[in-house]
Amino acid sequence: GISLSMKAGNVPELAKYIEYVEYIHLADSNRLAPGWGHIDFEDIFANLMKAKYDGWLSVEILPKPEPCLAARQSVDYLKPLITKYS
Repeated sequence: GISLSMKAGNVPELAKYIEYVEYIHLADSNRLAPGWGHIDFEDIFANLMKAKYDGWLSVEILPKPEPCLAARQSVDYLKPLITKYS
């Protein structure tokens, strides 16, 4: 498999390799819940849709400030993006 870091400027590169991507782990730049760092998840979701990605997404973050709150923060931030780009 391949590992592609979603850093500024390389999100469009995703389309080149999308046929090889089976799942994507999401975390923000500081490894906390999405929305708590500097990653532009709107751009990532837009590019996933443009590339016609139809695989799994999962959240792989540090459990801070505590596990249940980190999970809730992830859902609250990502759910509107998932709805918008589904």
